[in-house]
Amino acid sequence: MVTSPKTLLIVEDNPADTAHYLRLLEDAEHDFSDIECVATINDAYQRLISTPPDCCLVDFNLPDGSALSLLEKLNQSEGKVVCPIIVITGQKDTETAVKLIQQGAQDYLVKQNLNSEVLIKGIQHTIEAWLMKQELNRLALHDVLTGLVNRALFLDRLNQLFKENKRHDRHFALLFIDLDRFKSVNDTFGHDAGDALLKSVSKRLLSLIRNIDTAARLGGDEFAVILPDISQANAHKVAEKIVSGLTMQLQWQNHQIEISPSIGLATYPSRAKDYEELMRDADYALYRAKENGRGQYSAFDEGMALEAQSLYQLATALPTALASNEFNLAFQPIFSLKSQKVVAVEALLRWNFNDQWIAPEKIIELVLEKRLGQEFHVWLFKRALEQFKEWQLTDPKLILTLNLPANLCHEKSIADQLLTTAETTGISAENLTIEVTETQLMIDPEESKQHLQYLADHGIHISIDNFGSGFSSMQYLANLPCCHLLKIDKQFFTDLDTHPRNAQMIEGLTALAHILGLKVVAEGIESEAELSQAKKLGCDFAQGYYLGAPVITNSSFDSFCNESKAMGDTLTQTK
Repeated sequence: MVTSPKTLLIVEDNPADTAHYLRLLEDAEHDFSDIECVATINDAYQRLISTPPDCCLVDFNLPDGSALSLLEKLNQSEGKVVCPIIVITGQKDTETAVKLIQQGAQDYLVKQNLNSEVLIKGIQHTIEAWLMKQELNRLALHDVLTGLVNRALFLDRLNQLFKENKRHDRHFALLFIDLDRFKSVNDTFGHDAGDALLKSVSKRLLSLIRNIDTAARLGGDEFAVILPDISQANAHKVAEKIVSGLTMQLQWQNHQIEISPSIGLATYPSRAKDYEELMRDADYALYRAKENGRGQYSAFDEGMALEAQSLYQLATALPTALASNEFNLAFQPIFSLKSQKVVAVEALLRWNFNDQWIAPEKIIELVLEKRLGQEFHVWLFKRALEQFKEWQLTDPKLILTLNLPANLCHEKSIADQLLTTAETTGISAENLTIEVTETQLMIDPEESKQHLQYLADHGIHISIDNFGSGFSSMQYLANLPCCHLLKIDKQFFTDLDTHPRNAQMIEGLTALAHILGLKVVAEGIESEAELSQAKKLGCDFAQGYYLGAPVITNSSFDSFCNESKAMGDTLTQTK
């Protein structure tokens, strides 16, 4: 129910007309507790911008201007009309009425037609229309779930602030905030829990910033905060405060949901030439915070500038590179230590951009950022499995290993794409292995277990890569029945000479893995001595430059093996 306003402003220079309006109001029921009268456009303007009334009646023609000039002045100075305004005209004029509405008047009334009922109904209609418009504007510019500013209003405010501060050389700061592992909350507890968490985080975020700051939800679990008129030192303090304040627990039914933020901070003045570049800087700083371990903030500095520029160039070029088939796959053999023959090949992503080889991890991050996961995996699976199909003609028992980050191979749609491609190319799922690094596996162990089980249920083998480099345990592997292979991190073999206890570690891990029914792969083998140790310590398979390096090839299987060995010999001889 709409509450009637309490304050009415009448703008009329003719005392007789003013008295007439007051009499009409006396003859009708209304809730105005205060009715104020002024006689000029200037007085009306000053009153409206100082303390806007709940409604304003203004005569069209006044000594110092017209109602149109008042509306135009409000739009120029305030950017909008500040309250419901009804214009009273001497005669009906459709053209004038259209101009008034275009400038922000809610309604207009013809003076000769006024009576108590017409006036009160006009006021009520005007106020209701105004309130409805304000609510629609609020919904259009605010996030429905959290009530925070939405992306559209955030971008507008940031753009305006950047322009003003550039002119006046003032300081401000921008924070980009992501909630760590938020996806697992939705997946584990459901979207109702996720929504409750977002609302709780938003409320807490507002309590951590000033009234002049802007907090926005940009989408999903992505938030942003604009900090106007703040020094760089104080911006750092606010970032620290938000990290601490948003590291929290939410009670959901019988569960405690833990959450923490990763924050990227960018300050101005800086190298940024516009607000979009400042946003990229904050986003890059956020990426660095996540890379450094999450639950912390990172500030963009000039040392990141070249790296950020390079990342931006990569992100811009990636869609074209994918569409133009500029990516390649290198293959590396995996040997059985028992038969000393190649039993598997690992496909490794390669992209040469501006004469530099881009790290596969970086490519995957950009694929995710650009939301090209589906297109990328269509290409990857088709390219890898078609090459593998040819090599299987030489050895039907050969295994293809795909080294994919956990956050990608866990996606059911990606897993289904792999199964579909395997069926299309006539390759059995039992000839495929998915590798997941230990570090990625432990980001969300329970979710990882569910998704990996889905792949294993369809016959695909699961390999844990770089085991020993992170914080997982044999106990976790014991509860992961879908796991088939364990790759011991190459650093254990590289440091055998300087760290004698590494041999004991390798032997112990291998024995425990065998008890769990897992085969063990020694990776990073770069010498005859390391290969001999891998055999002695009980490993089942081996991989490394000494046995064969990754090569990009379309050759036959035998030619591939020769190319790989020759490349590996070159690399190990130069060490």
